[in-house]
Amino acid sequence: MLKVELVAAGSKPGHALLNIQGWTGDAGALELSIQRNQDQYYLGDQGSWSGQPVWFGISLDAQADGPNLVAEVGPWLVDALLLEPQMVYMLYLRQNALNDKGVLRLKGNLLSSQAAGQSLHQEAHLDRTPKPAPKPEPLPEPAPEPTPASKEEHFSAQRDEADDLADGSSLAAEPRETRPTPPPKPRSKAWLWILLGLLLAGAIGAGVWWWLQQRPAKTEPTPEPTASTEPAPASAPTVSTPTGEAACATEALQQNSDDLAFIRGCLDSKPNAEQVLAVIERAKAAKRCNVVQRLYAFTAQSGNAAVAVAYAAEYDPKTFKAEGCIKSADKETAQYWYEQALVADPNNAQARERLEVLKK
Repeated sequence: MLKVELVAAGSKPGHALLNIQGWTGDAGALELSIQRNQDQYYLGDQGSWSGQPVWFGISLDAQADGPNLVAEVGPWLVDALLLEPQMVYMLYLRQNALNDKGVLRLKGNLLSSQAAGQSLHQEAHLDRTPKPAPKPEPLPEPAPEPTPASKEEHFSAQRDEADDLADGSSLAAEPRETRPTPPPKPRSKAWLWILLGLLLAGAIGAGVWWWLQQRPAKTEPTPEPTASTEPAPASAPTVSTPTGEAACATEALQQNSDDLAFIRGCLDSKPNAEQVLAVIERAKAAKRCNVVQRLYAFTAQSGNAAVAVAYAAEYDPKTFKAEGCIKSADKETAQYWYEQALVADPNNAQARERLEVLKK
């Protein structure tokens, strides 16, 4: 089992040092794959996650002052892990027929490349090929100064142009012969007859409406009220939104097929450790394993020692159950959650006892 840590590399956002201890093979020509525990998906290209393992080539350097192997990694790994730091990640390392794995722990003040205004995978797509400097454009040659003779010709042409404009303006000022405009043709008076017809039709319509309004309306006899023995209809009950235990109840789990929406509503009701563990048991019975693992992780990371111990027991080889949502026992993952329980409750005897046994 490997001991794997991702440590901040100085103050450069998006970069970190990957420390691996316990690898028995060569340091060069290695491949690694990252798997997260929530849905068992693997890290892929461009920060995506898929159901099949994706292997990345990497070379490790041996440290002079210890047994660790070190490799500097960039935003392709750091940004992807920092998007969801509450998850537990497993690193798989292989070289030909040799392979090993270990829980990847995030150490120090890690920063994503977005803290420096970079994109998620700017490092992977950065073009490092030097480009030739652009050739300077030739400066335009200055126009030759006009000779004295050409200056005189230029002024002469300007004078001629001014004279032509003066002649044109004088011609424009001469009076033109005016022709008498023909008298306007008489317009047809058909529109007047149309207007009179419309006014007459409107007057007739108004008269008919007034005559109809003057006619007395028929009144029907009002039936006498009878004593009713039927009870008044009851007011409709108001529907209240689920609060408290109702948000985490079996009915809410059955009615809400969206795992994240159910988890958010349940956690917003501030359930205690006993209620969270009861919801997890109901989710196990309903085969809602995504709800099980996310409730475990979110509540344990929030500082609930009892839930962290229960989650560690799911991976603990001593208490592992094959028919549950956890596919296989994992000593490293169990150690991680026992450690989280001790962070929340340093006096937790069960977590301390099992952690000492697993570390032997």
